[in-house]
Amino acid sequence: MTKDELKKNIIKSVIEIEKKNINNGFPLTKDEMIIQIEELIIREVDKYEN
Repeated sequence: MTKDELKKNIIKSVIEIEKKNINNGFPLTKDEMIIQIEELIIREVDKYEN
């Protein structure tokens, strides 16, 4: 996986998280969204590094 692919994967996944939250009527708070996005970035970067 290249760095560009990593960036694209992260962006796609963030958009999916946001869409899911919108479709559920915004049940997640801003802080909960940030936590999920941070965890996602950490997972994706870990996959990239390994």
